Amino acid sequence: MAQFVHRNTAKMLMVLCLLSIATFAAKPKNMGPRFLLDAYPMISIYVSNNKIMCDFDVSKNVYKDSKLLRTEVSWEGVTAAITERDRTASGEWIKANSQRSHILIKEKVVYLDGVSIDMGNTEVEAIYEALPWDGGLFCLGRTYPAKDPAQHKSIKDIFNVTAREIEPLCAIWIDPKARKGTDYWICGKCHSTLLIFPLPKSTQSPSVGKYSGCRLRRRQP
Repeated sequence: MAQFVHRNTAKMLMVLCLLSIATFAAKPKNMGPRFLLDAYPMISIYVSNNKIMCDFDVSKNVYKDSKLLRTEVSWEGVTAAITERDRTASGEWIKANSQRSHILIKEKVVYLDGVSIDMGNTEVEAIYEALPWDGGLFCLGRTYPAKDPAQHKSIKDIFNVTAREIEPLCAIWIDPKARKGTDYWICGKCHSTLLIFPLPKSTQSPSVGKYSGCRLRRRQP
């Protein structure tokens, strides 16, 4: 009797293990792809109606006996595990689809294919990466609120460094048709690694779209 119970228990554990693996393998298919800052906790970034949206603390590390088993992320009511294979595939996708060569920054103004982009009251110091998304470009970079050079600064203002100046990492969304861009201060360090999960099937998918270049009349900086 004891042997029968032992066998059934072993079978049940095996079935539960297989179901768990199958669940994590299938769930990413139901998740919309997002940009992640690969730190802990992870920050999820996505574009909705030409606006940058961020969800903070979307990840959870799962441990067993103080050993990290996996990192899980959750959004849209779905949870999935990120593996090293996912990280490698993301890096390859970013490298293959990067549009960084289309961008030039001069005097804190962004030029896309030679066309200036209106960033409103924002100065752009650097852009590290630019990827096709929703018919435009999603970028990571450094931006600051524009300052009036004629505005008088006191000694106190000169030495009063803000949190944004210390950790200036921002998400940037560029709409090539409107020739406009917007930024979102993430409050992160610039060495954070960008991760896309789950990967879009192709740049032709609805969530990604394809950036085909700025077809407007070029104005060289």
